Amino acid sequence: MTTRWLRALPAVAAACSVAVVWGCSQPSRSPPTARAPEPVFRRGPDAPTPASPAQDTYAKPVEAVASGGPPAPPPPPPPRPLPTPPASEPDIRVRIADVDPGAKARVGARGQRLRVAIARMVADETVPTSGSAYVLAAPAEFALSASGWSARDAAGTLAAWPADVAQLSVIAERGPSQVEWNGITWPGHMRLVRVPSGGMDVVMDVPMETYLPGVVAKELYGSWDLDTFKAQAIAARSYAVVEDDRWSERRHYDVVAGEQSQAWIGATTNPTALQAVRETRGMVLVHDGLVVPGYYSSACGGRPATARGAITDNPHHAIAPIATGDGPARTACCERTKVATWTASIPAAKVAERLRAWGRSNWRPDVAAIESITAVAPARRNAAGRTVAFTLTTPKGDVTVGAEELRTAINAARDKATSIRSSDCTITLARGSMEFAGRGFGHGAGMCQHGAQEMARRGTGWKEILARYYPSSRVETAWR
Repeated sequence: MTTRWLRALPAVAAACSVAVVWGCSQPSRSPPTARAPEPVFRRGPDAPTPASPAQDTYAKPVEAVASGGPPAPPPPPPPRPLPTPPASEPDIRVRIADVDPGAKARVGARGQRLRVAIARMVADETVPTSGSAYVLAAPAEFALSASGWSARDAAGTLAAWPADVAQLSVIAERGPSQVEWNGITWPGHMRLVRVPSGGMDVVMDVPMETYLPGVVAKELYGSWDLDTFKAQAIAARSYAVVEDDRWSERRHYDVVAGEQSQAWIGATTNPTALQAVRETRGMVLVHDGLVVPGYYSSACGGRPATARGAITDNPHHAIAPIATGDGPARTACCERTKVATWTASIPAAKVAERLRAWGRSNWRPDVAAIESITAVAPARRNAAGRTVAFTLTTPKGDVTVGAEELRTAINAARDKATSIRSSDCTITLARGSMEFAGRGFGHGAGMCQHGAQEMARRGTGWKEILARYYPSSRVETAWR
């Protein structure tokens, strides 16, 4: 279990232990090799899938895939009930990048001084280690190998820590609580966390209200109305509160800065985003006394999805505010926007190849065994008319996959030219290609961002926007 001792990181920062330090005349200038967890094609709600987390699965089959897939994972942790509104502002732990084994992480802006602390694993818990404080001149390059951690700072000083160190915390010694990474300023305190692959995750621990402006600024277009921004801020805050509670004591981060969770650009000067977060401070969506996970996507196409079954299997998420797919289709929503409808053409062999890869990675032997696809038909639709599962006809028989699973498999290659915008589509086969005709952009659960903007453009306030997209919920101020 990973403890959350870095919630009180300033108090810990002074306790830092360094195993080896020596001088060096030339600092390394090799650029870091790292990647953000999820690329976003452009700013605004037309990114691939805002707030589209990896599907929660609590009943995934555990058999290994015979066709060479990975070994079956251990049983997942039990689903966590939704939390009550927190009494005080929480911190959120955001994974902003993962660094490959042997690659370097370049941290800090020139002229900044970085205070480094370490933590070791003791009885499956991350425990801070006391010792003398140590400071590096930024930018500093950190590396991790089988023998341990090393760092070289801008002054040419080298430092090393042994292999039993689980993570390093990196804090700006003076000035604002923020650290630069990959040319972007990230508010909060940074942690470099060893992961089983031998690489490291880059994680920022940041207060919720400091985190949110960079989410809202990334998720929406800057020209959109303030009421859309306020609705987005409350939805994003609610989602983050649920994820913070869900992953506490389970892993070393709560959310990802990308489409697996919600987009985040770090520090922002966007005035509308800052105002929206400031004027909705502490406000969350509540249903029956519990915080609603504020799912949202770019455009629902008029046919919303129900969160449970589309993007989560958590039974505690089967609540009215995010079950709008169980009701009628929406009108006067996003029908007039540029993302209301779309088409795509992808070679059928490429779709089958991506499905096989998805099946091997997700312990679906039937999907991993697909050699070719001869027909595709809807297997189930929800009350709003949105397809929620497809039947794939193959030479070996029919295979049923969830609509969002199909979209995830197709889009896993991160190739915009051969991806689909949503799972609400009809699919036909012609001359070796799959022809898609779809509606909307994203998973369709919760708030429709383009629909929210259409409401705000017509003069509707943020309270009414949230009431439409999260019915049976109310807004409550959890902290001030």
